[in-house]
Amino acid sequence: MATKEQKRIYNQTYKRSVHGLLANLYKSMRDCSRKRKHPLPTMTLKQFQAWAIMGPNFITLFGVWCSSGYCADLKPSVDRLDVGKPYIFSNMRIMTWVQNRELEYQRRRALSGGNGIAENE
Repeated sequence: MATKEQKRIYNQTYKRSVHGLLANLYKSMRDCSRKRKHPLPTMTLKQFQAWAIMGPNFITLFGVWCSSGYCADLKPSVDRLDVGKPYIFSNMRIMTWVQNRELEYQRRRALSGGNGIAENE
């Protein structure tokens, strides 16, 4: 039987692997869709993983994140091009977490007239 420390190390190692990170992103997409009352993503986890890995920048961003010592700001993140639409391949792109956060801040600022707080938030 594995000890708590062995389980912790395994979980940390998995979450920092390509497939583990993508599984976590997929779960986050589903959770965010529920929270926003959007349709759940129709792609499977395997389809999402293939899309990301074959995409133009996931592997590069993943390598930068790993090389940084797993800096949270550099962690790959999924952005929806149109925030009013659900997670579908044609409406998604991969960027760093800090880029996604800044873009969301800019979107909220534009919706709120410049103060950074959207009225519907």
